[in-house]
Amino acid sequence: MIMKKFLYLMLIALCTGLASCSNDDIEVSHSVSVTIDPSDLFSSYTYVDTRHTIDQIGDTYRTFNSEYGLYIHARSLFYNIETDALVDSIVRFCTNTNPITVSKPIAEGRYYVVTTLTFADKDKDTWWVLEDGQTLSTAKLHARNRFSKWSIMSQSVETLTITAESDAPSVVTKPQPVGTIVYEYFQNFQYLNQSSTSSVSDNNIRRLALYTQSAAKSYNLSPSATSKFNYYDAAGRGQWYFADIHEPSDFDQSWTFFKSNLYSFCYIMEPSSTLCFGYTLKGENSFHGYGQKTYNLETGVTQLAYWDWFQVGNPYFGKADNNQWHVYSSRRFNQPKEQLGPVIRQDQPLTVVGEAENWMDAPVQLNM
Repeated sequence: MIMKKFLYLMLIALCTGLASCSNDDIEVSHSVSVTIDPSDLFSSYTYVDTRHTIDQIGDTYRTFNSEYGLYIHARSLFYNIETDALVDSIVRFCTNTNPITVSKPIAEGRYYVVTTLTFADKDKDTWWVLEDGQTLSTAKLHARNRFSKWSIMSQSVETLTITAESDAPSVVTKPQPVGTIVYEYFQNFQYLNQSSTSSVSDNNIRRLALYTQSAAKSYNLSPSATSKFNYYDAAGRGQWYFADIHEPSDFDQSWTFFKSNLYSFCYIMEPSSTLCFGYTLKGENSFHGYGQKTYNLETGVTQLAYWDWFQVGNPYFGKADNNQWHVYSSRRFNQPKEQLGPVIRQDQPLTVVGEAENWMDAPVQLNM
């Protein structure tokens, strides 16, 4: 009798346990198809300099893998909309701009799918670093540097809802450019004020740069972020950061004067930037600035920063075209150079404030 009662109680406990299990939430995953189209990462950078023999930026981008051995780093991050938490991710390294499709098991729920495109080097180290990525509200991309044509970035955000009734859920996304590329061209900087075709003299310029007073260091990935950009602490408060810089490595072998013409590229992330052209003379630690102005930059369009020593007070910054170039005849060189006063002149010491990951990221103090 006791044994029967014991077996009866065991049966009740087992049935209760089974009933309890049947009411528990069971996480069900669905295979999600994600298609990433990287074709717009650099397709809008179509400017061609028809005046100078340079490595054209469009041709450079098209041969990023075959010529330079680089990759496009494509990454999709799945964030739960309710919890803000990162639940999964996809990473692929692409050798071309053809769309890629990847399947991923994702549990039922509502998600933001944040996709970014950046370049990665031969060792597959991306030019941008994901920081604080465990939650979407804190996730950001930090640029390793801004001084290369390979610093560009594109981003997109899609919404994905997966339910028990979902049949083959999918995401198709085509990230769009963030920021813009600046093509810098510095002309005739080896000459003195009085120049001729028969002689080239040292003008004592030892540094050329494009300065910015509003440098963004990272980009917030959340679609609801109040501001998409995080700026260096000192920016906008009397501090100037280098947007790009030319110094001794850009000199001729004589190490006494700049090459006749210098060109380079830099990346500006922020949509509005206060820029200034400047140079530093031999033996000085201050820069002479020209053309300070705040510009609203068109995303994904090549900008031209053009500075001619013969027109030193009037540098050009704007959308790149071939209407800005100065052309000189031999007669022009036999005449004394017009004395052009600067638009602004900043003579305060260049004092590095604080520390930075890259010395180019350090601000310079102008005490404006």
